Amino acid sequence: MQSSGEMETTKRDTQISRALSRLLRHQAEKAGINLDSEGFAPLNDVLAWGPIRSLGVTVDDIQRVVTTNDKQRYGLKHSTTSPSTYLIRANQGHSIKLDDSSSLLTPISLQGNNVPKRVLHGTYFAFWPAIEASGGLRPMGRNHVHCSTGDPDEDGGVVSGMRRDAELIVEIDVEASLRSGVGWWLSENGVVLTAGDESGVLGSRFFKAVWGRRLDVGLLWEDGLKKAELPDGS
Repeated sequence: MQSSGEMETTKRDTQISRALSRLLRHQAEKAGINLDSEGFAPLNDVLAWGPIRSLGVTVDDIQRVVTTNDKQRYGLKHSTTSPSTYLIRANQGHSIKLDDSSSLLTPISLQGNNVPKRVLHGTYFAFWPAIEASGGLRPMGRNHVHCSTGDPDEDGGVVSGMRRDAELIVEIDVEASLRSGVGWWLSENGVVLTAGDESGVLGSRFFKAVWGRRLDVGLLWEDGLKKAELPDGS
């Protein structure tokens, strides 16, 4: 059981992490902070950004948040030009475009023999009709569709790439999509990512299976074919 001091630290770290995520994934350009080609920003600039400055964040706070974040969302390193200066980045989840994401992401390929055994996307009942109507999964404002290699209920409660409260699981046939020209990548913290096809869609024909994560709604899709409607009231 956490002490009151530990609970306050956890609460503060959550606030810091959310502010870092908002800045490094989505608002760096608007905030006037330049990300390099690998997505890194000078930590001094990050600490000076209003919402983070208002929390009184220190370098020690940043080091703790980066080290203890359960999904390893951030990377921290020393600048090569100024060893006393830190650089920080978000490992994935960007809506802002990066000049070069190759250092953030490892390509997944059949030739590289690094296709994960299982790739899952978590979503919600409310979004499912729109997903079916659009013909598949879309990045929805981000650069990529985010997927995981497991279910938090099966893997100790922490799985990068899927929210803990996801209601539906979409298992994806990554090998078939690769053969059709869809690109896939693996982030530094283990999130499986795709931008979809040339139209920005990961087609439903690659849905290996779709089922309810905690509520039994039956098997909705199997091997790229729709099997059932989402039950009323879900």
